Amino acid sequence: METSATLTLQTLRLWLSLGWTDAERAQKQPVDLDLTWCFSAAPSACETDNLEDTLCYHRCLEVIQTICQDRSFRLVEHLAATLADRLWKQASSFASPTVQARIQGLVITVHKLKPPVNAPLAEAIFRYEAHFSQRYHGQ
Repeated sequence: METSATLTLQTLRLWLSLGWTDAERAQKQPVDLDLTWCFSAAPSACETDNLEDTLCYHRCLEVIQTICQDRSFRLVEHLAATLADRLWKQASSFASPTVQARIQGLVITVHKLKPPVNAPLAEAIFRYEAHFSQRYHGQ
């Protein structure tokens, strides 16, 4: 039987310095992140029940918090792209080489809550899809 799988981490709330203007970035604001890791085949943890055979989302979330800590972003697009790039480069800290080889992509959705616009807008949402080709799996 062939399988594929995803692991979704939904609604990670961070307080970030995010906004186009200096005034908007001066005060941290809530941003929700959703991440979906896409696997070409289900992690072997489905059979082994072993954390080493899957992606450790606890360590993944620690990496995200470190990336965003004491940093400001002007655009949700840049935030999403930065996270995707840095998470892929640091994947060895939360996924074994066997698990990394099965990762096909990462979808990051950034929810900027109550953006400061002259309209009753609840949130601005940006979805970024990173597809990791085979040439990147050798990193």
